[in-house]
Amino acid sequence: CPRPGLEGPHVDTRPRGGARGTVSSAMDNQQVDLKRFDVHGDVRRFPKGFFEVVHIGGLSIGRATYDPGWRWSEHVGPSVGATRCPVEHIGFVLTGAAAVAFDDGHVVTLRAGELFHIPPVPHDSWVVGDEPYVSLHLLGASHYATADAPSTDDRDAHCFVCGWANSKSLGVAFERDAHGGSRARYVARSEHNGWPGLLHGGVLFALLDDAAGWAARFTGRPCVTSRASIRFRQPVATESALSIGAAVRPRGRVLSARATASRVDDGSLVAELDALLFPRPS
Repeated sequence: CPRPGLEGPHVDTRPRGGARGTVSSAMDNQQVDLKRFDVHGDVRRFPKGFFEVVHIGGLSIGRATYDPGWRWSEHVGPSVGATRCPVEHIGFVLTGAAAVAFDDGHVVTLRAGELFHIPPVPHDSWVVGDEPYVSLHLLGASHYATADAPSTDDRDAHCFVCGWANSKSLGVAFERDAHGGSRARYVARSEHNGWPGLLHGGVLFALLDDAAGWAARFTGRPCVTSRASIRFRQPVATESALSIGAAVRPRGRVLSARATASRVDDGSLVAELDALLFPRPS
């Protein structure tokens, strides 16, 4: 929670101009959602900058705009009670440059035209030069500049599914969804095949089991799986993009969980997992 006497970032959800919204086709019953940061975005304001978030297609996309002189530890950290940003980021720099600094002394500069991935390791950041910095954020936007960012103390850096320090990890990053559960995206890779061209069922089980674990963690109750059952609905071809999600509910001292995997392109269900979770041993 924010420290006493410090207000959190102001969130402004008022429309700021014309909006197109959803465009539907009567012929094929398909619809395309069109949104703009300056119309549909939630705005988190802080000194020398602001961060806009738009929710679309099940994702939270962010746009950061920082003035020269902006620094995370000075202009964002006090409002969320932290000295370092713990959020994992994947994004693209539109204009300007910014430095990312880790406590071991490692500093990297992000420049216009570059894609970046910053692991969930505590880090500071600041604008470099006299030009405003603007970047898009494809991962981590929902937690950025908020007091509910996942604690890096709760992360297992070497987890097979989500570990950022594990070179063999599936590389999946979970975030809290609008209902307090977990969500993530995963693209099936050839090195995770069972039969040629098809995702191994064990990998799909691991994804859903981890989704259930993250849903429990987002409720403040880290757990381990006691038992789980999975039902596979259809095979998953290599290069298919999947939407992974899970939710939990209390059942006495334990939690019951339901996790699902669906195809991103057509929304069809691929697999569903039901699990019983026990509190993680301290």
